[in-house]
Amino acid sequence: IIPCAIVRENDGLAMSSRNVRLSPDERAIAPRIFKVLKEVAGRAGEMDPVLLQQWGMKQLQAEKAFDVEYFQIADDSSLEPVENWHIGKGALAFVALKLGQVRLIDNIRINS
Repeated sequence: IIPCAIVRENDGLAMSSRNVRLSPDERAIAPRIFKVLKEVAGRAGEMDPVLLQQWGMKQLQAEKAFDVEYFQIADDSSLEPVENWHIGKGALAFVALKLGQVRLIDNIRINS
């Protein structure tokens, strides 16, 4: 896997050809995905990764329009789930969900 920066719309939504399939109401809700990811990344030093993953999932599920497929915090090298923070080891938070008929994915780097 070769990491690269995610290109985003001005409101934070990850750019994708799928975004044009979102209704205006769905498009207005979609930036909440990145907002939650940023909140998760910001709490990494405050919470155990398992609890942080549960918290992130609850934040996403609170938006009734989101049908969350998964929310996972994983090691940035092995992509194995992270159960404990390790100094010098990076992690990523991944999300996939459906908003209406559109499947959206996003991720963010977490520095523990």
